[in-house]
Amino acid sequence: MRRILKHLLLMILCISMLGSLSCAKVENERSVSSDSSSSTEPSFKEIINSNEEAEETYSSSVVTELPSFSDTSETPPTESKIRSNKVDPGIRVDFIDVGQGDASLIVCNGEAMMIDGGSSDKSDLIYSYLEAHGVYDLKYVVATHPDDDHIGGLSGAIHEASVERAFCSVNEYDSRPFENYRKSLNEQGVTIEVPNAGDTLDLGGAKVTFIAPIETYEENNNNSIVIRIVYDEVSFLFTGDAEILEEKSILESGQDIKSNVIKIGHHGSSYSSTKDFLNAVSPSLAVISCAEGNDFGFPKQSVLDRLKKMEVKLFRTDLNGRISIYSADGKTLTIYRDKELGDPFLAPAVPQSDPSVVYNCDYILNNSSRKFHLPECESVEKMNPKNRLEYNGDRDELIEAGYEPCQICNP
Repeated sequence: MRRILKHLLLMILCISMLGSLSCAKVENERSVSSDSSSSTEPSFKEIINSNEEAEETYSSSVVTELPSFSDTSETPPTESKIRSNKVDPGIRVDFIDVGQGDASLIVCNGEAMMIDGGSSDKSDLIYSYLEAHGVYDLKYVVATHPDDDHIGGLSGAIHEASVERAFCSVNEYDSRPFENYRKSLNEQGVTIEVPNAGDTLDLGGAKVTFIAPIETYEENNNNSIVIRIVYDEVSFLFTGDAEILEEKSILESGQDIKSNVIKIGHHGSSYSSTKDFLNAVSPSLAVISCAEGNDFGFPKQSVLDRLKKMEVKLFRTDLNGRISIYSADGKTLTIYRDKELGDPFLAPAVPQSDPSVVYNCDYILNNSSRKFHLPECESVEKMNPKNRLEYNGDRDELIEAGYEPCQICNP
């Protein structure tokens, strides 16, 4: 009986997810001009959640009637009766607010996949998010690369839902978050697959294409899995932490990466989102996933200036919380977000450490990024003091505890 109920809930997943957002309509609506040679660029509308506690407000018992996005109603109509005979049309992408990390849930025609899950300390959040939305089956799970802020929280997703196939940029990596990911999958009899550029998958009525990795680089970020998802005339590009080298290899490959929506690479780092790459994607909307007051000053002003010059509509999890993009017809996009704080094109200030401070310890830990550094590492000065910890002890013990070595100072 429980398994039947699970499948009924999955059938109405997108409807239930829409029901979890209490929305108030924002007045600005933007239509993008049509392409003279092919399909029309999707128009989109913005909606802001009116509930101040939106991130904690979910309801799997209230099912939302699919809204007509040409309608001017301020909130989607709802119904209290669960209908088991209807699979929600369209595609829904949730950029979950996991602080300094990435996590995206994609649902198309009742089939679900996750791309990244935030850091290890967000595992419970991911578990609760899927549970609240009735997600008990994930057709695909993708860890774009093995850094903790992308792979760590996926164990929560795997403990909540059954998984059909799982991917990562590597199938061997020496870290606790990666081992937790692999162990959780092994318990379901699922092995990690390393995709090739050009491989495709079906997700409901959407086509999922692996764009990268193409080359193998020393840096994890430049080996990120990059994914393009197309549903009718709408398209999404997920870039993981891809930086300049990987962006260049993608451009040189000649693959089609033009997309309406882009998840900006590496949380808005200045080492990602080059002008040539953004021009090739030609997005109308961009999403940056980063933590409020993060140690790194992400997103960087140079990236924000590029996006502003391109007249891209920008959303950020540090300013907007959870960001959901929905298309019922594959032609129009509606954007829901939990809140509206500040100018998205203004980079945050970076807390400065006192350069005269001398650390008498073996390592400096960043309790937010879960990385450890040599005391003299340049990254230490950029850390938010509240996240900085001094540590005396063995390197292997730090790795066993889930910390990763900084790739700048290589402690």
